[in-house]
Amino acid sequence: MNRSPSSPMAQHDAMLQDMLVALRDSSPMVEARNYVDALERRRAKWHAFREWLWPRAFAAGICAAAAIAFFAIFLPAPPSDEVIASLVGERKEIALADGSHVTLDTDSAVSVRLADDERRLVLLKGRASFAVAHDPQRPFRVTSGMMTVTAIGTDFDVSAVGKDRTVTLVHGRVSVETSYAQGRQKPQRTMLSPGEQITMTADGAMGRPTAVDAASMTAWREGRLEFTRASVADAVAEANRYSARKIRLVDAGLGSRQLEGSFRVGQMDAFANALCAFFDLKIVRRTDNEILLGPMD
Repeated sequence: MNRSPSSPMAQHDAMLQDMLVALRDSSPMVEARNYVDALERRRAKWHAFREWLWPRAFAAGICAAAAIAFFAIFLPAPPSDEVIASLVGERKEIALADGSHVTLDTDSAVSVRLADDERRLVLLKGRASFAVAHDPQRPFRVTSGMMTVTAIGTDFDVSAVGKDRTVTLVHGRVSVETSYAQGRQKPQRTMLSPGEQITMTADGAMGRPTAVDAASMTAWREGRLEFTRASVADAVAEANRYSARKIRLVDAGLGSRQLEGSFRVGQMDAFANALCAFFDLKIVRRTDNEILLGPMD
């Protein structure tokens, strides 16, 4: 059906066409077309970049894998720390790869690192003795807290029982050094001779070397505890370290008395009976976990 230009239908079609042209040329539509065009250009660039990148990334991965394999095969691994420990009531002796020997007291632990330029051990808890193989090129160092003991070939004990650190030298010579402590400008260093002992407090203050009976101080290596003018409280605390079964005193005042003698470690009944005989005590209660001592009625 033909429409005359002046007919209402023709006028309506013309108006609709003008609106479509106006909408096509409007700012939102232009921005939308531009955005779509930009996305298409970006997608094309990414596709080209990916085609360029893939072979190069593959080659780089091969090089990285080869480098890792080279270092793993041809370069020596750094020395790692080995931790050795003893249980309550156990004494453990370990032969190190350098020929030295470490003996752990009850409930003790030490970490060991043997490198090409030094032998580094850390007493983590408890007490240990060190029989050091002679090797001047690799100093043997034992650290506990802020204290470091350096030896070349010698036999000594290091104790970290309680808050203080104690070194007892059996034979040879050792250097005992503290790290920096608050209030002091530089570390302290002292040389020990055989039969000497030195103690460092928890804050890093180091006392003077004192002469001791080294055999008595290291009797624990043979499974014995030797006490010379020791308080009952200290003796009981030391004996308790070797057993899950503990001796207790009903009155703290009982612990001030002094004790001398030699006892086998871990024999708690025999030790309790000896205390009762020496100090007129009695066993108030005896269980699988505890022996309670009190005064005679």
